Amino acid sequence: MKRIRGVILTLCVILIAVLASPLQILAAQGNTVLLMHSKEAAGKELEIDVVIEENSGVSGMLLSLEYDTSAFTLIGMEYGPALSSLSPLHTNTDTPDGYAVYPFKLTYLGEENDTSTGRMMTLRFLVTEDAADGVYTIALQHERDRDVTYLADGEIRTKNLLIGDAKVTISEHEIVKIEDALHTGAEESDAGDARVIWPWILVGGALAVGGGILLTILLIKRSKRKKWTKI
Repeated sequence: MKRIRGVILTLCVILIAVLASPLQILAAQGNTVLLMHSKEAAGKELEIDVVIEENSGVSGMLLSLEYDTSAFTLIGMEYGPALSSLSPLHTNTDTPDGYAVYPFKLTYLGEENDTSTGRMMTLRFLVTEDAADGVYTIALQHERDRDVTYLADGEIRTKNLLIGDAKVTISEHEIVKIEDALHTGAEESDAGDARVIWPWILVGGALAVGGGILLTILLIKRSKRKKWTKI
């Protein structure tokens, strides 16, 4: 019996090691985290700093700035020092109404990974005259597994970002509250959520498999003993 238990324990350890290998890869890759730090100005104007809190390396990025055009008008932007080694480009750079296009596109492209942190850009919004009372979200979006790249071993690979958004409360055509939050949904994150959830899933799965094998062996042994007892 002790030998059987030893075999089961060994199988559980091997199973955990095999299943945990993707987890180790994700942890080694790390995160790139973008947060929106917002502040109110003059009641109707909103200024948002997009800040890179963590950066495991980015060589290219395509982002869409999404917001409710019935409540806000994008009136300006400027790039910050973060990602300065990449070449930035935004929608309608050379046209007079360069900020009127929606969704507003932002592109970064370079030949090496940029691991800088800090202010990536500053965005400026104006509350529209017919903005209805309510809570509005201003966010940067990207298409998973395509729009963000990094270089590794001479190859271009894709990654996903942890991106924060800004929730703005408007009352009587003025800003009354601003909240910054980091997305927690699985669709916005890869490694961040995986590192928290996967260990429990792996351990639970390994224990379930090991318990099932042990139960099967015990049932077989019990069945054999009954046969010999009857004889």
